[in-house]
Amino acid sequence: MTNIERIGDIVKGFQNEADWRFADYNKKVEKIRERYKEEVAKLEIMQNVWPEAQGTLSFKREQAKQQIEEVCEAIREDLRKWTLKPVSPNTLQLLRSIHDFEIELTMSELKMIEGEVSGNLFASKIFAKLAAEHGYYVEVPKVDDCLRELRELESFAKSAVDAYAGHPDKGGIFPGNDLLEKRTVNGVPVGEYVGWQKLNAAEFTEKNGSMKRASDLLAASRVDLKYSLTQKETARIRNLIDGIENDNISNSEKRHKISALLKSEPDMLSKISLMDAETKDIVSKYIGERPEG
Repeated sequence: MTNIERIGDIVKGFQNEADWRFADYNKKVEKIRERYKEEVAKLEIMQNVWPEAQGTLSFKREQAKQQIEEVCEAIREDLRKWTLKPVSPNTLQLLRSIHDFEIELTMSELKMIEGEVSGNLFASKIFAKLAAEHGYYVEVPKVDDCLRELRELESFAKSAVDAYAGHPDKGGIFPGNDLLEKRTVNGVPVGEYVGWQKLNAAEFTEKNGSMKRASDLLAASRVDLKYSLTQKETARIRNLIDGIENDNISNSEKRHKISALLKSEPDMLSKISLMDAETKDIVSKYIGERPEG
C-alpha cells in the first residue's frame, strides 16, 4: 500500500467506525423518545447519550486527522530526500566541463549522464539546462506541483473526516447530523456543515480526484526524465527539411539531400524522431523508414 492509498484507508476506516457509532447513537435516541415525552427525552439524550457519543467521535476524528498529517509529512519527507539526494562531485564537475568546453552531446550520450543526476532535483535541473544547449528540452518533475496537490489532498481528507455524517437517506437526512462538530477555519467556529460538504465527505474515497492526481504526480517524480526538442531546435530542423521538400528539384535529388542532412550531424536522426508526424513522414518518404524515438 502506498502512502497515498494509506490516506484513503485512514479516511475509510474512520468513516466505517463512525457509521456504526451513528447507528448506535440513533438507536439509543429512538428508544428514549419512545419511552419519554419530548422535553424529558431531550434532557435524557443530552445528559446520558450525546456526550459520550460525541466525545468518542471527536477523539476519533482528531486521531484520524493526526494520522493523515503524519502520512502527508512522510510523503513530504520522501520528496525532500529525493530533492536533496547527494550527487557525486565528479558528476557536477563533468556537467560543468561539458558546458565550459562546449562539448557536443548526442541524446544517447545525454541519457548516459542522466543516470547520474536523476536522483536529485537540482542536479536534474542543471542537466536539463545543459541538454537545452544541445537542442533538447528535458522535462524535470515539478516538486511544487506535487506539494500543492498534496496540500489539497490533505485538506480534502481532513474535511472528509470533519464533515462526515454518514450517507443521506431518501429524505436527504444524514444519520450523523447530531454528532457533527461546528465547522472551523483556523480553529475558529464558522457555522454548521451544509449538505454538499457532508455529501463530499461521504463520497471522498470514491469520487474525490485529489488522491489520483497526487499519486500520478508522485509517480512522475520517480520516472526517467523525458526528452523533446526545444522550440528553437524544432524550428531549425523543420526549416531544413521543408527547404528540401519545397525545393524545385527531382525526388532523387531530394532523397540525396535528406540522406546528406541525416549524416550532417551525429544526432540528426534522433532529433527528427522527436518531431511531429508530418516531419517524420517527409523524411520516411525519402529514406524508406519512419524515424521513431
